[in-house]
Amino acid sequence: GMVFLGLYAGLALAGGMLATTATAFGVVFVLHGVLNGAFYTATASLGQRLYPRARFAQFSSAGIMLLSVAQVVLAPLVGQMLDHTGHIYRHTYFIGFALAMLALFASFEVCRRIMRMGGFAAYRPPGDGPSV
Repeated sequence: GMVFLGLYAGLALAGGMLATTATAFGVVFVLHGVLNGAFYTATASLGQRLYPRARFAQFSSAGIMLLSVAQVVLAPLVGQMLDHTGHIYRHTYFIGFALAMLALFASFEVCRRIMRMGGFAAYRPPGDGPSV
């Protein structure tokens, strides 16, 4: 997942700089979709692996609520940014780059903590009993 996130960040940065035509924007948009799909496929089980089994639904719901709030806040901000830049849509890729970098930083921190707890082989979510 972190590899795909890093590739996506690179694509988003390149798209922000190079997608100056509708065709170039479309090519980057298709590649964005491919990398997005690859990331979500690679990380599909992450919640089940990180959250305590007894409280999985609670943690998952909280994550979805945070995502929803972020989408409600971010969409109008991006719209305002597009209005102020004269609708230069390639700037959306710069936003994608910034968000991907934040996510990559968070991913490295999660990975670091899991490795400190013995890696995924030994990791037990809090509340699921002692680590093996």
